[in-house]
Amino acid sequence: MSSCCLVTRSPPHGGTRLLSDRGAALILALLVTLLLTVVGSALIMAVATEHLITANDRDAEELVHAADAGLERAFLELSHVPVWTDVLTGRALSRVRDDTLLPRFPDGRIVSLVDLTHDVQTTSDRGPWGANNPRWRLFVYGSLADVVGLTLEGPPLAYVVVWVADDHADGDGNPLQDDNDTVTLRCEAYGVRHGRRAIEATVARVDPYPAPLSVLSWRLAE
Repeated sequence: MSSCCLVTRSPPHGGTRLLSDRGAALILALLVTLLLTVVGSALIMAVATEHLITANDRDAEELVHAADAGLERAFLELSHVPVWTDVLTGRALSRVRDDTLLPRFPDGRIVSLVDLTHDVQTTSDRGPWGANNPRWRLFVYGSLADVVGLTLEGPPLAYVVVWVADDHADGDGNPLQDDNDTVTLRCEAYGVRHGRRAIEATVARVDPYPAPLSVLSWRLAE
């Protein structure tokens, strides 16, 4: 009677080494793929961040020019007003005024210019001049195209708001009375991506009306 024996054979050493090498190669390939993915993602984020920073810097520079244009238009409007007290009290109005106090800014927000004026005034009230702190009056406001008097295609590039106030150096204790033919203006320009730049300037009429105006100071503001 014959018997059958079950014989188990171990794979040759060469086969074991081959399987081990394949496993190591697979793990190495996965690690390399993961590393390349991480490096690629970091590179994409760095490029996107650089583009965003560049765009923000460009927007900020353009808004400074827009605010400067707003001031120039306000200077022109002031040059036609013989008595600047009328501007401070609201009797004399600019010819450049939007038809709404709830405009839509270039970034899509609908903003109350009344609330914006309140915010500007609240900050100004913290000034050190007491009764001579500026009392800001909304003067010029509208899209950049309206302010500079141009017809531009496409969405508005900026929205410009200019306020006028008596200069604190007047010293008469009445912010609604101009006694020295000198006023202060604040212009804020709003753009896309919630961009905002502000400029404050002081302007004087060195000779009686209708003499040209003289800019005494100009500075970027918060």
